[in-house]
Amino acid sequence: MLLLEDTLRRTTFALGTAATIALAAGAAALPAIAGHDLVPVEPTALQAPDPAGATEALQTPTPSTYDPSRSLAPLVKAVSPAVVSIEVEGTRQAQPVPPMLREFLGDELRGPQPMKGEGSGFVISADGLVLTNHHVIDHADSIVVRFPDGTRVEATVLGSDADNDVALLRLPAERSWQHVELGNSDAVEVGDWVVAVGNPLGLGTSVTTGIISGKGRNLGDNPFHAFLQTDAAINRGNSGGPLFTLDGRVVGMNTAIIQYANTVGFAVPSRTLRRIVDDLLDDGQVQRGFVGIGLQPVDADLAMAIGLDRPTGAMITQVQPGMPGEKAGLLAGDVVTAIDGAPIADVGATIRTIGEHRPGDTIRLQIRRDGKDRTVKLTLAEREDTRVSDVTPGTPRTPPAVDQLDRLGVRVQPGSAVGTAEGGVRVLRVDAQGPSAGKLQPGDRIVAANKVDVSSPAELAEVIQASGKLVVLDVRRGDQRVFVAVPLG
Repeated sequence: MLLLEDTLRRTTFALGTAATIALAAGAAALPAIAGHDLVPVEPTALQAPDPAGATEALQTPTPSTYDPSRSLAPLVKAVSPAVVSIEVEGTRQAQPVPPMLREFLGDELRGPQPMKGEGSGFVISADGLVLTNHHVIDHADSIVVRFPDGTRVEATVLGSDADNDVALLRLPAERSWQHVELGNSDAVEVGDWVVAVGNPLGLGTSVTTGIISGKGRNLGDNPFHAFLQTDAAINRGNSGGPLFTLDGRVVGMNTAIIQYANTVGFAVPSRTLRRIVDDLLDDGQVQRGFVGIGLQPVDADLAMAIGLDRPTGAMITQVQPGMPGEKAGLLAGDVVTAIDGAPIADVGATIRTIGEHRPGDTIRLQIRRDGKDRTVKLTLAEREDTRVSDVTPGTPRTPPAVDQLDRLGVRVQPGSAVGTAEGGVRVLRVDAQGPSAGKLQPGDRIVAANKVDVSSPAELAEVIQASGKLVVLDVRRGDQRVFVAVPLG
């Protein structure tokens, strides 16, 4: 079904010009005023499942009968019986009317709105586990799974994870169900061929092909996103459908597209799916480990200052009292470079890797402190719902400053001069052409330089005079703590 810009918009993403990332299914989020954009789903009586169903995972064709360079038909025939349509009905609370319609409909809709929708899904076990997107079944009162042979079966929701847009359904256990297997998304490479199967626009089983265009894509401010990107055509209604490798294993679940772009689609990787399924089967919830630290990116100047050969990892800006990070001895200024021996590229990778572990798990953080590497072991706490991540935004913005002060390129005054006892040195102006431009902002409070506490401009100047090519400043910016490395002129 058609995507509604005002009801299914997920976020805005810069791609040359602003484009809209939208959910690939027109399901469970469509108000009555947009009925002309819906694919009609006519109500029909549910049919009993065929008791003579298969009991094993669907087998992909053998090399002797399958040459993907000639045709993908054997693969499609093998996996299609386990790819299903998800039909939902329910109610959604009133939503604001788009500005262009307010003249005709008023400022808002009155009362709950009925909705119908369709998406895609796939069976992953003989006992009837089905994966689809959270947004497909969100607000649904009834869910019907329709198989390619026309069989229609009611399903129940075992649980869902809105952060990763994954839902797990259960079919009746009175038979064994044909199913497909989750593959290894870590093993796929950019350029590998993939096949998307789903139910676009309510047309029924449809197949498109393409390649893996990218990995680890984050489409917004959700740190848990690490989508596979593909140029296989993903259309409205494909949400929740599988993305197969040429050996017939699922490496992703199609989830989002960028509207107005040409074949730019995204899929939740099978590694994430497998972990979520395990959690939902355990207790119906997805639990993520939590360290209790604030993080900021490591730029080239910070990397040089702390002795890294390139910008990598994530710098700790704050440590929450009583949380695992504090108990393990982590300090602001430490840089996380690896977790359990695996190198960490950036802040997002740090949060995702920690979030893949459960509360109570023990992990090992490799950190850089005072130019030396050390390993810290800690036991994770549970992330509260209000904690979106461990991250504290710390990327400086360019200020509209015009003045300068010596090598640092700032004009400062004692922190006590602004009528508080907070100490440190307050930044008044930043030279727009100086070394601190884009790093410091007016209003920043510098409390230390190269780990030496400073409470006056003179003390700050003394540390700068003794510094080499770089100085690392410990800065308070509002309620955030930020470390800034400034090359000295």
